[in-house]
Amino acid sequence: MSRESGFGFWGALIGTLLCAALPVLAQKPADAKAEAKPTVIKAGKMFEKCLAVTSAQKLEYQFTTTKPVNFNIHFHVGDSVYYPVKRNKTTGEADRFQPTKAKEDYCLMWENKTSEDIDLTWSAKVVK
Repeated sequence: MSRESGFGFWGALIGTLLCAALPVLAQKPADAKAEAKPTVIKAGKMFEKCLAVTSAQKLEYQFTTTKPVNFNIHFHVGDSVYYPVKRNKTTGEADRFQPTKAKEDYCLMWENKTSEDIDLTWSAKVVK
């Protein structure tokens, strides 16, 4: 009985299974970084993104801008606005915010106080 060189039946089967699994293995894990989104903030305007976050979760965010902006994370209760995070004249941040309220819509807001448009690249996601 002659023996063929190579992997034979089992090698071919394993190779086929690995090739079928590669697209699944190449997918991002569920907790991968949120994809960065480019946005233009017009002169004298603001951009806001709100996400529902519970006290058992964290709001992970990061951003960069081409010029300084005022940045905050805020939430509304009736007519009142609360600012747990507030930064003036920043060109970037990367952090995690841990809410203390049971559940709120927390809004990330970037304000352009200049007379020129500003490029903003940002990402935000809720994590456990």
